[in-house]
Amino acid sequence: MLVVFCLVFSIAKGQKMLNVTTFGADSTGKRDATTPIQRAIENANPKEKTIIFFPKGTYMLGSVTPTRNYLENYILRLHDNLEFRGEGDKSVLRIRDHLFDNDDTASNAHLFYGRENANIR
Repeated sequence: MLVVFCLVFSIAKGQKMLNVTTFGADSTGKRDATTPIQRAIENANPKEKTIIFFPKGTYMLGSVTPTRNYLENYILRLHDNLEFRGEGDKSVLRIRDHLFDNDDTASNAHLFYGRENANIR
């Protein structure tokens, strides 16, 4: 019922909502959901407000995207006009165990990364 209300309310306000499970995110916490969540973010238009919705479940963030500058390594890369929304404490983002244990620079990363982003909630 809550999901339907949020969806109807968001559409009524002209907001787009993208459900991360539609992009293949595993809500059991057993498989890495980083790539599907990133796909949902990339499908959002940075010029209009978009809700990235996490239905009830646990979503494991289990991989880092390295860049040429290790200070810019990231798990999720953001752009403007994103709102992350779940179902309260029933929607959990969990970082994979030991993701940052290595001594190399690839293990240094931002959870969320973007340059000069606006309207992120």
